[in-house]
Amino acid sequence: MHNEDDKIDRQSLAPHDEHSHGGMDRRAFLVNAAALGGVTLAQGVLPHYAEAQTPPKSDPQLYEAASVNEPRFGAKGDGSTDDTAALRLAFAWLRGGATRALSFAQGGTYLVSARIHLAEASQFAIFGNGATIKARNQMPVAGETELLYFTTCTDGYIENLRVDGNRANRKISSPTTSHSVVIGTSCARLTFQNCQSDNAVCDGWLVLSVTPTVVASLPTDIHFIRCSGKNGYRNILSLIDSNRFRESGGS
Repeated sequence: MHNEDDKIDRQSLAPHDEHSHGGMDRRAFLVNAAALGGVTLAQGVLPHYAEAQTPPKSDPQLYEAASVNEPRFGAKGDGSTDDTAALRLAFAWLRGGATRALSFAQGGTYLVSARIHLAEASQFAIFGNGATIKARNQMPVAGETELLYFTTCTDGYIENLRVDGNRANRKISSPTTSHSVVIGTSCARLTFQNCQSDNAVCDGWLVLSVTPTVVASLPTDIHFIRCSGKNGYRNILSLIDSNRFRESGGS
């Protein structure tokens, strides 16, 4: 049984969704802004969510730092090399110990052809430096092809990173689970600042648990600060299962 916060998350706002033919179910909830090319994050719907959170540790000097472009990982970020394997190595390192941080090259474009999954990372940071993680042309639109997927991650800080679903160059037959950024089961205290999710082939941002009847598994204290999205095929943000989700200054 869900607590009152979860009930509000699930029940607030039920806009019409042209892709679900006349009524959004709860798993297509929050913003149907694809046609408008923007995102509205329902400020004021959850006023009692403005609880104090521990400020994110955004100073790179507080972490054991590494760059995804280091030889041990081998990412190029040149907009033509497939960096999937390199980013997977880098993210595996990130989860290998607390207080680790990954940085991307300034303004780089990192092409991927499969999901980048970060699981069980704790007290971590990702410094995007204006870089983009982008789906390769013709990357499949199917299950388990999310671009960036977080599960069981806690006390994390992610800033200045763009995720591009490359919608114009991928075949979409119908909405699938091929979302761009998923904040999933048992994530807690994650802060995303100045991040974007554009051109999604399904949802740009998705917040949910695969075990929604277990309250402890709901993404909790997720905070978006000046985050945005545009040109999503279905929703820019689908907020399905969460406790105390907050948004500040998005567009």
